[in-house]
Amino acid sequence: FDAVDRIENPDEDFAALFEPSKVPLDEQLSIYRTHVIKTLRNVIEGSFPIVKKITGEDFLKTMATHYVMARPPKEACLNYYGHDFADFIETYEAARSMPYLSDCARLDWAMNMAYYAEDQDIVDLSQIDPERYEQVCFTLSDHLQLLKSQYPLDEIYRFDGKGALDISDRSCHLAVVRIGEDAELVNLSAAEYALLDGLSRSDALGTALEKAFEVDDNFDFDAFMQNMMALHIFVSFDYAGE
Repeated sequence: FDAVDRIENPDEDFAALFEPSKVPLDEQLSIYRTHVIKTLRNVIEGSFPIVKKITGEDFLKTMATHYVMARPPKEACLNYYGHDFADFIETYEAARSMPYLSDCARLDWAMNMAYYAEDQDIVDLSQIDPERYEQVCFTLSDHLQLLKSQYPLDEIYRFDGKGALDISDRSCHLAVVRIGEDAELVNLSAAEYALLDGLSRSDALGTALEKAFEVDDNFDFDAFMQNMMALHIFVSFDYAGE
């Protein structure tokens, strides 16, 4: 794809890689390039349904084409193509009037990652030594993706296209979790998010709890653990310092 000039004006060494044909090489390459761009653009369109809902199909198609040209895939598995689409949107001039759009893309990507995560066994929390509870470091499931935004992404996600969508400055804290065959959105309090974010960064439970209580000194840890256990997000644990 640094490619554009190379396709239109192939040099001798590059041209020598191809079999002679009645169709000029630049035309062959142009056809191939068009096919590749369309394929990759379709991947982006399929991976970002929330963005598509907000912008409409034509806008996303154009934006995806620019993204494909600027940032071609570096891996063979296209399930992971688009990981930096949200960052690209932040630099895309035509999207400047939609400052929330990049976070919408991040939510789309979190849904993708939760959906495609491999199955993992769930840890038996009864094995934790009660006297060392604050030292516990959990490994969280790859099914869990955390996201926060200054915009109400939960409302945007659930918007059905009827009426007007109010994009206020209400922030949100979210967990995306695969439940069964679907990725689901779970609203978190700021304290719950702080705790999970700490655990995801390998904080010991005691340290992560301190962060949660700094946000909300009435944080209900027991209720939180019951809710998170129901989501099967804890896959293993060890103790800090070991």
